[in-house]
Amino acid sequence: MVSKTAGSNGKHGAITETSFISAASYLSLQVYQHTTGSMFTHYSDSTSLLGTNQYAHLPPLHFLMVLPKNSVTVGSDGSLRLDDEHLRYFSFFKTQEAHFREARKASKATGKNKL
Repeated sequence: MVSKTAGSNGKHGAITETSFISAASYLSLQVYQHTTGSMFTHYSDSTSLLGTNQYAHLPPLHFLMVLPKNSVTVGSDGSLRLDDEHLRYFSFFKTQEAHFREARKASKATGKNKL
């Protein structure tokens, strides 16, 4: 996570925790792509040709949930497997993609999400 220090010319710096997600300026994370069932690969379509990982720098408004460490199993090849409970969350969110896109558009239209 990255947070900005006080003042209009404050600097951004790394933070390891925060009481409020809105206190973070950005969240930096590695992107995993769903393959099948509960499996996710660390090579996304956009980086698989080069065999590299993909990272994203998200404003807190775009951050949906944190997965507890015990909900994810990391394979020897770097792939991830979600437990059943969190796979249900993923499956539900996947069905709501159009709603997320609309919410993002509405947020941008009101000027509350300046990127």
